[in-house]
Amino acid sequence: MNTSGNFNGSSGAVDESARQATLGIFVLTFAFGSTGNLLVLLVVAKKHSRSINDIFIVHLAIADLSFILLCLPVFIYMQVSNFRGSLAYCNIIWPMMTVSFCAGIFTVTLMAIHRCKVILRPFENTLQKRQLIVCFVVIWFLSFLVALPLIIVARVSPSGDCYEDWPTADHKRVYTAVLAGLQYFVPLIIIAAAYVRIGGELFFSKRRSSFTSPAKTTEDVRKQENKKIAKILLTIVLSFAICMLPTHMAWILIDFGGKTEKKAALVIFKFSDVLAVFHSCLNPLIYGTVTRQFREDYIRYLSFILHCCKSTSLTTSYKNGSGVRILKNAERQETRRNCTRTDLLEMDHLGPTQSTGLLIQQMV
Repeated sequence: MNTSGNFNGSSGAVDESARQATLGIFVLTFAFGSTGNLLVLLVVAKKHSRSINDIFIVHLAIADLSFILLCLPVFIYMQVSNFRGSLAYCNIIWPMMTVSFCAGIFTVTLMAIHRCKVILRPFENTLQKRQLIVCFVVIWFLSFLVALPLIIVARVSPSGDCYEDWPTADHKRVYTAVLAGLQYFVPLIIIAAAYVRIGGELFFSKRRSSFTSPAKTTEDVRKQENKKIAKILLTIVLSFAICMLPTHMAWILIDFGGKTEKKAALVIFKFSDVLAVFHSCLNPLIYGTVTRQFREDYIRYLSFILHCCKSTSLTTSYKNGSGVRILKNAERQETRRNCTRTDLLEMDHLGPTQSTGLLIQQMV
């Protein structure tokens, strides 16, 4: 995804209220995005057995963290300082947003294809974990390949703004069209086709099962689990489609439209980049909202961290006249030992271990 000039000031000055709002969204996205995606990694790492879908989720979290930890701190710094850009920023940080979002949507597309194959051909061999790792390497290679033209043509102006120095305007239009296709429209078409087939299979299988015994068979359980996983994947896809559409439409209007379209694009850029940045923290929220197991694990980890922070504080104050009670040294040492002995990764999961190796065991 191309990044607009909103991050480096090329779109013009913005008023103070808009800058403060943008800064607030960036800070909240960094806090919730980094915490949420790290919690996802902890939850999956604690599982006794990890399914293919768990590995997909880990890779999505890594793609989001690559943007949150590498790019977002620079964007935040640019909002609170006069820094606009440098050669390193324009050639590394600026294109990295394209790389991370490509890696994310390519992963979601592969998830949809894999889920479609599992549902339509449940008895055929599916992706093995080693094969999936190879797929992820290919995804990152393709993501960098897509961003390579942007890295090559990126320049920094004397004022510190990043811009794209294409040989001709036609070259820029071609890249915008290819990027919009590879990063947005083509993946969504593939995902939509996969969901049409998934929906048809689940619908007709439901009709066929109505003629069988009313007792719930193993096949019924499997199909219910497939529906739950498909629901999560569909939510992830919809959030991506909504958050990324304004940016792609703005760039298409800029490069292919006239004066009226360019004015409309400048209005879209006022919120499109912020919406794209905010998307990087949505996936952990989706897991916690749709999946009860993830939500319970989130609460347990956060409660544990808060408990340790509270237990290891040096002082505890309470109103008792005008005095403040100081914890005794022995009490402080004991609470520290208790917190140290209880390693975060040794916490047990609530509920039974997944028996089918699928991502979702229980839904709200």
